Amino acid sequence: TGFSLALSFSGEAVRATNLGIDPMFQDRFRITEFATGLNFPTGLVQLKDGSLLVGTTQGSNFFDPQNTGQLVRLQDTNGDGVAEKTILYDGAIAGNKLSGSIGGIRAIDDYLFVNTLDRISVFQQGADFSANSLAFKGSLDFSFPANRYQASSALAVRPTGTQQFELFFNLGATVNNLATPSGSISIAGQNGIAL
Repeated sequence: TGFSLALSFSGEAVRATNLGIDPMFQDRFRITEFATGLNFPTGLVQLKDGSLLVGTTQGSNFFDPQNTGQLVRLQDTNGDGVAEKTILYDGAIAGNKLSGSIGGIRAIDDYLFVNTLDRISVFQQGADFSANSLAFKGSLDFSFPANRYQASSALAVRPTGTQQFELFFNLGATVNNLATPSGSISIAGQNGIAL
C-alpha cells in the first residue's frame, strides 16, 4: 500500500493534514513541532547520544556566499516534546571555519562531516555536547569557476580503518545538461586533510 502526506503551510510551521494512514493505526502516529526558529535547517543527523544535530544557515538568502553556518543540537531534556537548543559550533564566531550555506551532515564514530557550497568541513565531537564543543579538524576546499550554478550538496562517508574514511560527494555542474570541463574545479585539503 502507498503512503501519502498532505502538508499545509502556516507561517513557519508545516502541518500534516492527511497522513493517509489506515484509521486502525492512526493512534500510533503523532505529529508535533519539535523545534522552531531554525534558519534554513537543511542538514540533520542523529548524534551518538540520541539527540539530533541540525545544520542551519545564518543569513536572509540561502545562496548568499557571506552566510555562516551553525550546528545546533536538539534534545528534549524536560520531556515536554519540544527541543532545547544548544549551538555546538557557530561559524559567525571569529576564527571559526563554517562559512556558506550548510547542505548535508553525516556522522560516523566521533566525527561530523558538513558540506557547504564550497567546502566540506570535518569536526570531532567532544566528550559532552556543551555549547561550542565541536573541534574543527580540517576541510576540503573547492575552487569553482565563476558563474557556476550548482555546487557540492550531496555527502556520504564510510569508515576504512581507524580514523580513516572514504568520503563521497558531488561537485554539481557548471550549467544544466552539459558536462563540466575537466580541470575546471580544484580541491585542496586544510589542517592535515589528505587527498
